[in-house]
Amino acid sequence: MRTRSTYVIIGVLVLAIAGVISQRFRNQRNQQAPVQRQEQIALAASETVDRITIKRNNFQVTLTKAGQAWVISSAGNVRAEASAIDELLSNLRDLKVLSTAGSGDADLAEFGLSEDQRTELTLESGGTTVRSLWFGREENYSGTAYAKRPNDATTYLVRSLTVDLFKRDDWRDKAILRFGPTEVKEIKYTRGRQSFTLTNDSGTWQLDGKSAKQETANTLAESLGVLNAVDFPPQDDEFKPSGISIAITLQDRQVEFVLGQTNADDNTYLKTSDGKLYLIANTNRSRLTKERKEFVP
Repeated sequence: MRTRSTYVIIGVLVLAIAGVISQRFRNQRNQQAPVQRQEQIALAASETVDRITIKRNNFQVTLTKAGQAWVISSAGNVRAEASAIDELLSNLRDLKVLSTAGSGDADLAEFGLSEDQRTELTLESGGTTVRSLWFGREENYSGTAYAKRPNDATTYLVRSLTVDLFKRDDWRDKAILRFGPTEVKEIKYTRGRQSFTLTNDSGTWQLDGKSAKQETANTLAESLGVLNAVDFPPQDDEFKPSGISIAITLQDRQVEFVLGQTNADDNTYLKTSDGKLYLIANTNRSRLTKERKEFVP
């Protein structure tokens, strides 16, 4: 005959077993939940995205993939900065959900997700929306920020963000010229009344038909091939040429530009033969304002 103590022991064992089973279930559910949240937020196949729309308060831009390049389709299909877009997509692919921050519309303003605060991101592939996300306030400048999906009441704290990318207004490609020094056949340089020509003869530079200082000529060709702008002034600014112009003959095309200033400030600007105006850094200016004697051996 079983005693009362036996039943007590059996009951304790049953409760212990039930507790272990329940804990394992909770652990499994907790392990699955972050994975599920991760799938809802992170972008798995970023390479298939061919259209990105970013909307923030009164700002909106649409970036569209055209072949291997990206253009700003909302601004006349001007060339977009592909490296910044690649970084944006990489951020979205590597997003990590750290925790659940809130639920419901009442908390949106607290997390910087109200309509006048948030950045709305829509990504498409082949005309189909593959992800819509809202991004809000950055948390302590730590690369973490609040995010949510428009159709999900839950707000998440996510990590692995270059937050400045999501706040960016100008997506234009700042590359003015892109070519390798071996592509250059000739550089014709005009500075006021002075004019000289550098010719690349199978890797050997000549100055007006005579031997040139090779290192200096190579440095100029390399600098021209990676020339970047730091800003884009209004195209209707009055441009005042400084008397320095450079004409570059490449294997497949010719590029010409002049240096100068505008009526807006004393910075150095570059104007290409197709009328585009760029603000260049002082370091670029010093690389371009050369004299003939610098190329003499």
